[in-house]
Amino acid sequence: ALEALGDRYAIYGFSGMTRKRCELYRVKRFDDVYDTTVKRRIAGITSQDYTRMGAAIRHATGMFAAEDVRIRLLVTLSDGKPDDFGDGYRGEYGIEDTRQALREARRRGIHPFCITIDEEDPDRRRAPAAGEDGRGVPAAYQLSELAGQRCREEYCPPQPC
Repeated sequence: ALEALGDRYAIYGFSGMTRKRCELYRVKRFDDVYDTTVKRRIAGITSQDYTRMGAAIRHATGMFAAEDVRIRLLVTLSDGKPDDFGDGYRGEYGIEDTRQALREARRRGIHPFCITIDEEDPDRRRAPAAGEDGRGVPAAYQLSELAGQRCREEYCPPQPC
């Protein structure tokens, strides 16, 4: 959908283990061409370690804020459970840190949108990642429909009669 619109976009994965190792993985930079290399990276995405969402959102916010674009849409795709190893970053603390990172992104002109994939817990699908703006889907195959819908909402607002 983004290629068809001609907008610049980037794709990153994230993972980590404790606050000392929070990593972003480049799939596509803003200026990269969407080619077979990028398609292979997308096809090769696998889960890594833990989901310390607040740190990843803050890092992506810093990268996106530097881009000269009309709309900055930050889409996070996760299981909706901010979690990390051994330092208490789970449950309410992880959720609140993620909420705070999303608020910080909004203050910098970025529009966060959280997509939660969960086949087993329909309640969490209705309350996407950290309770912020977003949607849930039961299975990954439904992502393209949701992404297209979100792009239409952002780029093609309803026209007055």
